[in-house]
Amino acid sequence: TALGIKGGTAYLVVITKATTSDLTNFMSSTLGITNSIQLDGGGSSTFCLGSTAKVGNTTTVPVSIGLTAGSYQDYDLP
Repeated sequence: TALGIKGGTAYLVVITKATTSDLTNFMSSTLGITNSIQLDGGGSSTFCLGSTAKVGNTTTVPVSIGLTAGSYQDYDLP
């Protein structure tokens, strides 16, 4: 899980079954983000759209980041 900023847009990215290098490459090559921070490297990351889990499980976690407006885009890694 990582957070990156490009222009005036914040990108919250959740990737499963990927290494830190995979995440870095995706952020820079696919999204064009050069400054980002890794938030989590474990299996607790979950991305929900509304009340539906798009990535991960809807398990209880003690910390969360919520976004209430914007857009959602699926990407397939090579």
